Amino acid sequence: QGLAPSWSLPAPNPSRSLSQPGLGRAIPFDLTWCCSRPPRVKPPSPRGAAAPPATGSAPEALSPPRELAPGYPEAAMPEVAAASPSKESAGSGEMRQRALSTFASGHKDLFSRNTVERQGRERDVVAKVTCETECSTYRELMADEALRPLVPELFDITHAPLVEGAPVAADKAFAVHLEDVTAGCQAPCVMDIKLGTRTFLETDAGQNKPRKDLLAKLDEFAPHEATPEEQSQGLTKLRYLSLRDQYSTSSTHGFRVDGIDLSDKRARRPDGPALPVPAKLRSLHSDAALDEALRSFFDACGFGADLRAIFAARVVAMRATMDASPWIAHHECIATSLLFVYDGVSKEAARESADVHWIDFTKVIKVEEPLSHRAEWVPGTQSHEDGLLRGMDGIIDKLATQQPAES
Repeated sequence: QGLAPSWSLPAPNPSRSLSQPGLGRAIPFDLTWCCSRPPRVKPPSPRGAAAPPATGSAPEALSPPRELAPGYPEAAMPEVAAASPSKESAGSGEMRQRALSTFASGHKDLFSRNTVERQGRERDVVAKVTCETECSTYRELMADEALRPLVPELFDITHAPLVEGAPVAADKAFAVHLEDVTAGCQAPCVMDIKLGTRTFLETDAGQNKPRKDLLAKLDEFAPHEATPEEQSQGLTKLRYLSLRDQYSTSSTHGFRVDGIDLSDKRARRPDGPALPVPAKLRSLHSDAALDEALRSFFDACGFGADLRAIFAARVVAMRATMDASPWIAHHECIATSLLFVYDGVSKEAARESADVHWIDFTKVIKVEEPLSHRAEWVPGTQSHEDGLLRGMDGIIDKLATQQPAES
């Protein structure tokens, strides 16, 4: 499914509210407000500076009623801008769609990279087709003064492009328009690290019915784990999902490397050959294999020691913010990620651009009782522990103890 090239960002309206059933509290939503975020833990580089506040005409009209997939309530549709062209007196310009040139992990067909003009200055934006939960979470995080610097800037939320004759799936009804965190990088290098000891919601497991197809999937990474009974009847989905996490570093370190994308334009290591990125990153489960994967990213250009120090300072500051956050304490955060980014064109560019962003919020649930985010998850007990902070601990430990590859 392609993304419509006619997407555009509507003009800001300070009085506009996005409060709808199931979408959290009302938040004033306009570009001026989004771009007024406080600086990150490290001073932002000039290439990542906030755009001048935009002004313009009345907001775009909402899109007409749409056919929804079965089971998706009409009340859940937020007040969002239509995915159609707009013309602003401020000169926002036409949004020009391009394919993503750098992509670490996920479903690439759900993303597009666009450029929009604001006040005579071009801003790079990544549009992601997603669900109501992620839209709601981004709005809440942008409204939280402490957590807002941890995530990419949110520019807009629109309806996702329609596919002719197809209903709108609940998990692909909207599009979030986010800061392109690789903007300005000549040789962007990115790594997606999935946080937590568990990467699925208990509700994902569905019915507790054995399935033979899951047994075949299990054979791909853990062929000797199935019991004799499971060999004959199949696995339950909960058992399969639990084993999938156990056979990755999620269970031992609280995180796993989900994807790495290194620019061909990056500086070459002084000792010659590049470090290979291991195949099947998600299923790596030994400490040695994890070290190999991390080194292939941090030491791709030969200045890994500098990058580790910068990234470690950023992740330590992020963990401190998360530890102190009431919002974090009352939200189960499953399968969120840290996106590590640096410009590998030179050592100076890498040091200036190195940053970490918290992303991926499709499986976030508000809970009443506060979570430690480090305790063990016990299935079937209504436990919402996710290992989020245990993953942050594990990353910090690796950054502090791992020796760079020799160069």
